[in-house]
Amino acid sequence: MSNTQNGFNDVVFTESGVAKQYSLSHLEGLSIHFEEFELESKQVVPVSIHARPTNHLYTRRFEPNSDSIASSRLITRYEHHDGNFQAIKEPPTISTEKRIFCDEKYEANKRLPDFIKHAQENNPKCILANRGDTRTCLSALIEVQQDNNDKVLYYLVMFKLHRVDSKCINMLVETAFIVNANDHRAKRIKDGQESDKKPFKVLVRNILAKREPFEIRKLTTSRKKKFKGKKKEKNKN
Repeated sequence: MSNTQNGFNDVVFTESGVAKQYSLSHLEGLSIHFEEFELESKQVVPVSIHARPTNHLYTRRFEPNSDSIASSRLITRYEHHDGNFQAIKEPPTISTEKRIFCDEKYEANKRLPDFIKHAQENNPKCILANRGDTRTCLSALIEVQQDNNDKVLYYLVMFKLHRVDSKCINMLVETAFIVNANDHRAKRIKDGQESDKKPFKVLVRNILAKREPFEIRKLTTSRKKKFKGKKKEKNKN
């Protein structure tokens, strides 16, 4: 019997006669709050970004050639509304997506609260995760310390931002993982072209302005004239 849920109930299953239980409480209730956030209009307002983690944080892909639908580790989910994995559509319908509980990913993603704190305090650089995808963001580059391991490892997070209203955003956390320093994704964040990177707060500002996260703001005709006027005045001085 599979585990079917979109929430934060413990994952419980029996394997080789041994009952196993995994808490998901570390993924629940995570939010970023900016008490004074400057919008594009220059208005300063409080803004909240609520993390909406998916089961990809503790599962891996189901492999039909090697995995069984009778596996006690099988994880299924309900169909959900865009931008909020926990907002189940009515009537509840089980998705065709199947996943397998993964101990390695579960352990790695105990670090999600660290990412939320990192985004809150450090305004980290973000990049687009995939070529041709204008919505999925990749960020973090949090150095991971592991016992008896001298290698530099990083925790990376993939997410999409969805505007709820003028002061609130949902962050759909699609997946996260630990990579070594030579991973191409870590290199893109750390050593890639600066033009490909945007600070987290810029992404938030764009989403609240109903734009894509990495979209470059176009100047209106009036703003262009104002900008040119300021430039001329500056050149005279």
